[in-house]
Order: sequence, then C-alpha cells, then structure tokens
Amino acid sequence: MLTFRIELIKVFYRRRTYIGFGGYCALMFLMYLGMTYSKKPFLTRITREAGLNLSDFMNGTFFVSMALLPTVNLLFPVFVSLMAGDLLAAETQQGTLRTMLIRPVDRWKVILSKIAVLQIYMLALCIFLALISMLTGLLCFGSPGDLLIPRQFFKLGPGLYVYDADVALKKLACVYLYVAYSGLLLGSIGMLVSLYCESSAAAVITTIVIYLVFSILGSLPPLEEFRHLFFTTHMEAWKLLMADPVPWGKLTRSITMVLTFSVTFFVLTVLGFTRKDVYC
Repeated sequence: MLTFRIELIKVFYRRRTYIGFGGYCALMFLMYLGMTYSKKPFLTRITREAGLNLSDFMNGTFFVSMALLPTVNLLFPVFVSLMAGDLLAAETQQGTLRTMLIRPVDRWKVILSKIAVLQIYMLALCIFLALISMLTGLLCFGSPGDLLIPRQFFKLGPGLYVYDADVALKKLACVYLYVAYSGLLLGSIGMLVSLYCESSAAAVITTIVIYLVFSILGSLPPLEEFRHLFFTTHMEAWKLLMADPVPWGKLTRSITMVLTFSVTFFVLTVLGFTRKDVYC
C-alpha cells in the first residue's frame, strides 16, 4: 500500500496530469459556442424530414451526447496515451526509476501500483468529463430532456433515435462506464511501449500513433471484414449502447476482447519490468 500511495502522490502532484482536465474544459466552451451560434444545417434537415423540430431537443442531455464524439474518440485516447506513455519512460529518462529500485522493493509491487494509478486516472478523467459536460449542458441549454440521436453520428445507420430523459441518462451513464473500461486497453499498450522507450515523448507519440493507425485502418471499407481484429473497434463499441435495441452479442464480444487485450499487454508489461535492467 505504501508503494501505491507513493505512485498516486507522484502522478497527481505533476502538473501535466491535469492537461486532460483543462483540455476538456476548453473543449466544452468551444462546443457551447459551436452549438449556440452555428445553424446546424444537417441536424435541422434530418429532424425536419422526420417531422420533428430540432429546437425541442436542444437541452442539456443533447449537449452531453454531442460532446461524446470529440471527447471520447479523440481527446480521451490522447490523454490516456500521455499518462500511460509517461509512467515508466519519464522516470527512466530522469533516473528516478533507477533510484527507486535500488531500495529493497519488489518490482512487481511497483509496476502493479503504476497500473492501478493509471486506472484511477482514467476513471477520474471519465467522471470529470461526464460531470463537466452535464454541467455545461445544464447551465447553457437547460435541464435534461428527451434525447435526439442522429444514427449517422454514431455509425448506426440512417435515421434518428428519440429517447425519454430517464432512458437517455441511463444510456449516457453506461457509455461513460464503458469508455473508462475500454481505456484499460490503450493504457496497457501505452505502458508496454513506455517500458521499452528511454524517452517520455517517444513513448507518448508512439502510443498515439498506434491508436491512430488502427483507428484509420478500421474505418477503411476494404478492411471491413478484418475490423473485428483491430483493438480500436472494441474501444469504440460504446456507440452500440446508443442503439435501440442494444446489440448485446456484439457488445459482449467487444467487452471480452478489451479484457483479453488488456490483460495480455499488462502481463507482458509486468514480466518485462521485473526482468528489465534499469541500472545500465
């Protein structure tokens, strides 16, 4: 427990840990400006075609749903990569890891403590994102109401979903839980990369590049039949929770794949760390 407390203090004492929280706040402000002053031609057109009025759905819940795509698909992976890629490589670069391991401490305790701290950071980031997006939505667009979901935004086909306020809030809560869970996968990759990089910047950039490459490959139509093999496909399975009905078979498969990939990469990280020569 002492090792865990030390790692927790080190991580949350560093200023760069809070880059993600600040980035989310800045994005919420920009999204507020965009949703307030843009004409939203696409949304207006598809709601009119469905016989609905877009202004009836401009509420806090709608803002939260629209904030999902840029925050979860873009910023969240970047911030997780920043933290995971920095955990081992930064201390190796600064020499603090060598100093720590001179003491009589079990290496597996050190690396498991770092993994646990990474999970706490990702959970805190998701909770903060949910709270700040909901707070912005409430202050700027009013109380939660019925939720309008353009299916195309979430790659669920053409048309619209309309959910009652209670159902919408439950779906959004499940989405954030899945996002925090799926972050395990990218975090495990980032820590494995960080283990073998001497530079913090190299570890972070490599992790982000890995995510972007697989994300781009997964979006290419010629590779559609191989999409289930890409880890990014299973990280983005939170979109399935916005469907009605939810395709539980696909979602369960993605949950299993995220766990399998995460455990595999974390085990490789632990084994590599316990055998790594940090004194050279």
